[in-house]
Amino acid sequence: MSPTALSVPELVDEIAEQMESNECQILCLVAKRFVVPSQRRIFRTILLPNDRACERLYSLLSGSRHIAEYARHLTIDLASVKNSEAIVVLDMLRGLKHFILTPTFPDHLSWSTMKIPIRSAISRVIQLSGIRELHLCSIEGFPSALLRYSVHQVRHLVIYGQLTLDNTDQMSWMKPEPLTDVGPLQRLEIGDPTRDSLPIYNFLRRADVRPAIMNVASIRLMVDLRAWDLLGDAQLFRNLTQLWLTWIFLGRHRDWVTLHPLDLPSLPSLRKFYLAVITDLWEDALVLMGESITLAEQTPALEELGLVLEPSLTTSERSGPFPFFGDSSYAEKLPTLRRIKCHMTGDESSNAMLDEFTEQMRTRFPAPFADGILTCGILVTSL
Repeated sequence: MSPTALSVPELVDEIAEQMESNECQILCLVAKRFVVPSQRRIFRTILLPNDRACERLYSLLSGSRHIAEYARHLTIDLASVKNSEAIVVLDMLRGLKHFILTPTFPDHLSWSTMKIPIRSAISRVIQLSGIRELHLCSIEGFPSALLRYSVHQVRHLVIYGQLTLDNTDQMSWMKPEPLTDVGPLQRLEIGDPTRDSLPIYNFLRRADVRPAIMNVASIRLMVDLRAWDLLGDAQLFRNLTQLWLTWIFLGRHRDWVTLHPLDLPSLPSLRKFYLAVITDLWEDALVLMGESITLAEQTPALEELGLVLEPSLTTSERSGPFPFFGDSSYAEKLPTLRRIKCHMTGDESSNAMLDEFTEQMRTRFPAPFADGILTCGILVTSL
């Protein structure tokens, strides 16, 4: 590489961007002009799994404060970070965009038992004006006032695990929520249905929260009765364009088979619909797949349909054919459809069922359109 090429800042930045973080540590030694681009790449994403990591980062930033400006993504494990002195490093990271707050699974902790300096530092990060994505997990008694503030500020909110809310702590020292008719929140993800999700769903339907989520365009949910009740609020999600649902029919979740995609309210703006089915009964999977295709037929603007099957059963227990296919051409019923994705988790023994599904779909779209619209395959892990 010539010296002239290295003098172009954009090219130097691009080289650093294409390299892994550990490679950038070596790149710093190549030439002085690579130091800043490499530091920007290395410190863009920061993981703080324990007190030692916090202490090392604090020591580093104390001597090179400019590095803190490069941090955009932060993940912190509150189950392992307990030193209230080390946590002050968070106040140096003022340019964060993404904040993932989680204890190590399966542990969870109580917000009230955390040291006050740690709670305060976490709260200040969440209230940074630049935060656009927030992940919360397995925290007991998380302040509802702080979550309400986040709903009014972030664009992507993920709530999973056992997150319960404390409605008594109003946190009067907090910044006021932005006074807007419609909040900036665009993407909402909620799970896990094995936990008690009632507090979260009640929170989302509160009068002081509803306006902040009425512009949500993308939702990903693990289906349970509470999630289904939330989706039934047609006015709340009238602008929804993308919907991902995961159905689990195993053990105590068997009763959820009474919930059907066709019971969803009309979603006239929906562009993408994805359904993942985890079940030990092939019949359940067939019912949900059939209803999803029918739902697609009733959604005038749908452009993308995805079906993911994760059967907890052997291939010999699966029986075809797929009964939900009619005789009519899907090209007529789904004029806006541009992509269909169908995947099954498992091994190559699933190919026979997948081949049959693919063939059934191809017969309902005119060639060569079918060759471009279908994406099918075997997944070795679940989505």
